[in-house]
Amino acid sequence: MIEFLYTFLFGGTFISTVYYLANTIKNPVLAALIGFLPINICCCYIMKTRDILKNYMKYGFFVGLITVILVISGYFILENTNIEIENCMKEGLKKSGLPENSIQLLKNQDRSLVSELIKMEEFIDLIIPRGGKSLIKVISNDSKVPVLKHYEGLCHVYLDDQADITKALKISLNAKIYRYGICGAMETLLVSKKISNKILPELKENFDNHNVELRGCGLTQKIIEVKTASTEDWKTEYLEPILSIKIVENVNEAIQHINKFGSGHTDCIVTEDDSAKNKFLKEVDSSSVMHNLPTCFADGFEYGLGAEVGISTDKLHARGPVGLEGLTSQKFIIEGSGQLRS
Repeated sequence: MIEFLYTFLFGGTFISTVYYLANTIKNPVLAALIGFLPINICCCYIMKTRDILKNYMKYGFFVGLITVILVISGYFILENTNIEIENCMKEGLKKSGLPENSIQLLKNQDRSLVSELIKMEEFIDLIIPRGGKSLIKVISNDSKVPVLKHYEGLCHVYLDDQADITKALKISLNAKIYRYGICGAMETLLVSKKISNKILPELKENFDNHNVELRGCGLTQKIIEVKTASTEDWKTEYLEPILSIKIVENVNEAIQHINKFGSGHTDCIVTEDDSAKNKFLKEVDSSSVMHNLPTCFADGFEYGLGAEVGISTDKLHARGPVGLEGLTSQKFIIEGSGQLRS
């Protein structure tokens, strides 16, 4: 059973990583020697899937070695799964001669415990909440411990008047239907007025074929038959097959809309015009800005970071996909031979 779970959860790779670490990185101060300092004690609240849970455990252990503690709360229905994951991780640590308690699973599902833990600044260095917007808001507002927020992913794709139409159609569709429930899914499509009559009918046909409900502004409704989009739609992360569409005058209006309604997660421009591209990439205030790519590429693995513990919409201390480096701080080591400052 244990061997099956290792293969199922980690693709057969994590246990080899544990043994590799045990054989090559036995000294926790290695991080300091290469310029990085483990954050030490990290408290994570996870209200989602086993994939997120294993990434937190794996990366927390990797970065902090024996110093990181993860306290994790999951859905009640996933309680048994979470316990089995914890058992697997602890067995790997034990076989490698490493402290089993560097990973801890909070088995009590009482959410009132969260309000107590987020005030324990003397014991906890960082909190990383993963779950719904309301959970993250509560923790951010009440915590005395620094919080690394993986907030909502209200992602946009803007189709510029200089976009390659074939490319624009494929990118728009992929950005939405790749997976509806991920934070990198497109929720609002912005279309340049100059190409709206040409591209919207075909876009509608593509989305209709995938049963995506479309909601549009007044100008959009004059071109294709869609439901009316309200101001609330521009603020909504649907995480389901619903897409809002707005026609804009130009790249300037697209940028204004994104910076007003977006969540600072990931936004994309589809264009063959360098001037519009550079303006968009420079002025859109998001952790990831893309050119001619669907927003669903916003992922630590796709960026070459390996697995991720989340995509931070904060600006400090980490922003965008958070991998190993995002779970560390800096430590300056200065060696001298008796020099004096004058």
